Amino acid sequence: MRRFVRIMAGVLLLLAAGLLALSVGVVMPCTFRVAGPDGTPATAWVAFVHEGKHVHFAASLDWTRPGGLLKSDADGIVQLPLVIYLKPPLDDWVRHRVQTIYAPALHAILHEQSPEDGATVRLPDHTGDPEAWDHTLEELYSFLAYDMGFGESGRYEVGPEVMRELAHLAVAEYYELMATHGDTQRVVPEDLPGHLQFASREDRDAWREEMRREIEMEPTWSAYLERRYGGPIAELEERFGD
Repeated sequence: MRRFVRIMAGVLLLLAAGLLALSVGVVMPCTFRVAGPDGTPATAWVAFVHEGKHVHFAASLDWTRPGGLLKSDADGIVQLPLVIYLKPPLDDWVRHRVQTIYAPALHAILHEQSPEDGATVRLPDHTGDPEAWDHTLEELYSFLAYDMGFGESGRYEVGPEVMRELAHLAVAEYYELMATHGDTQRVVPEDLPGHLQFASREDRDAWREEMRREIEMEPTWSAYLERRYGGPIAELEERFGD
C-alpha cells in the first residue's frame, strides 16, 4: 500500500511539474542591426509587441500582448529583451513582433518587420525625395497619434520622456522637410497610391486629375506641407514643447 502511495505521489508530482513547465512561456531575445541603403549603421527607434496563439478545443486564436519602444545604439544595434511570463498550458510560445522601425537620419519608416536574430534591416534614404519624405512624416504622425495614443495607448509601454523625444523628432522632420524641399515644385506622382493599384482606369485618371488641380493651387512643397501638417505640428509643439 505504501509503495502504491509513493508511486502515485511521484506521478502527481511529475504531472504538476509538467503542468508548471507548460505554463511558463519564454520570449527569446533577438538582436538585429538597422542600416541605410549602403549598409551604413543608422540610429533607429523600434516599436514591438508580443505575438502568440491561444489554443481552444475548436480553434486557435492569434493575439498580442503590449510591447515597448526601443532606441538602437549608435551602431544601429537593436536588442529585443528576454521575457518570461505565465500562460495557459496549451498556448503556443509568444514571439517578438516588430511593428515599426523609424530612422530619423534617413527620414524613413518601415512597418511589420520580422528580422531574424543577427539580421540587418536596411532602410532607404528619403532625403532627396520629398514625396517619400512626406510619406514618412505622415506615417510618423499617425504612429504617434493613433498607435501610441500620444503615450496613452496600452499597446506600447512607454514613458513620457520617450513620447516627448519622438514628438520632437516629428516636429524636426516637418521643419527639415520644409527647409530642404519647401521651394521645390511639386509634380504628379508616377506611382499610384496603394488603394488605386487595382482600380479602374477611370478611377486612376480621376486621381491624377485631382492631383493636377491640387498642385495648381499648391505648386510648391511648402504650400502643401503648411496646409497638410501645420495644425498637427502645432498640436505636438503645444503638447510636448519644452
